[in-house]
Amino acid sequence: GGYNSNLCMMARDILVSERQAGTEVELHVVGKKGQQYFRHREEPLAAAHDHFGDKVAYADVNVIAEEMIERYSRAEIDHVTVVYQKFLSAGRQVPVAEVLLPLESIGADEGDGPADPAGKATVEQKWTPNYIFSPDPESLMRELLPAYLKSALYNDFLQASVGEHRARMVAMKNATDAANKLIKALTRLYNRARQSQITNEIAELMGGVEALK
Repeated sequence: GGYNSNLCMMARDILVSERQAGTEVELHVVGKKGQQYFRHREEPLAAAHDHFGDKVAYADVNVIAEEMIERYSRAEIDHVTVVYQKFLSAGRQVPVAEVLLPLESIGADEGDGPADPAGKATVEQKWTPNYIFSPDPESLMRELLPAYLKSALYNDFLQASVGEHRARMVAMKNATDAANKLIKALTRLYNRARQSQITNEIAELMGGVEALK
């Protein structure tokens, strides 16, 4: 179906939009269909990954993620956007563009407590969380943030793989249904032609018999 074409068109639109904004863009394409699409349009590929099969291995995704993290840490790239098919349900998957780097900040303002129904905070409602980190927060973030990014990228690959299998199943079902309809139509046409031929032969025989009389 439109699984690959929808992805390629979204990636192309993002590419054009970024270039119009004056951003230099690198294309890292996974899969042969995407590579054919961009090479046909003479777009240079910074990397082409076509070794991913039906079963996505975390180790293979980890190599790509580590490269992106390392280049982002060295300030060689400003951000990383992944375009993939997000699996929503058995009958629906949509192309999305997810920004993996930089990571968005998550947290609440320090000192905020439960909200007051009247919109006024009292002194008793103020609280300050006190956490003990072991090891220190910087060391934790140094380990957890890369792990989070790798897991997020691996999740994108898994969703894309599931969506591809589902799209293939739907396409094959549609092809099978169309083939069955074509077989029925051709069989009906054949039977009519055969019946017409037999009728003509019988008519010729009867005509010959009448002529002999």
